[in-house]
Amino acid sequence: MQIVKTTIDSRVVGYTLWLLASDTEKWAEKPGANWPCSKASGRVFKIVVDEQGLNATSLETTCFSIGSELEALVADHLPDDCKHLWPCWDMEQCS
Repeated sequence: MQIVKTTIDSRVVGYTLWLLASDTEKWAEKPGANWPCSKASGRVFKIVVDEQGLNATSLETTCFSIGSELEALVADHLPDDCKHLWPCWDMEQCS
């Protein structure tokens, strides 16, 4: 996993997140919090987010749609200072 943050006056205003195939596979198969039938598992992933929201996504396949799995996958990899830019980073807010 790699994340590059864009900041203005020490405030995160955007980021690019890259996940390797091994990252998405580990995430989807995490004991006690797995994602059955994951379409992201084992795939390379890149997402760009800014203050306007989701700016771009890139996957090695097109079978993965933007939805709950994407929200959860990104949310589980974000550091605290980036979570304000993601629409569903706190699972309590998602239910």
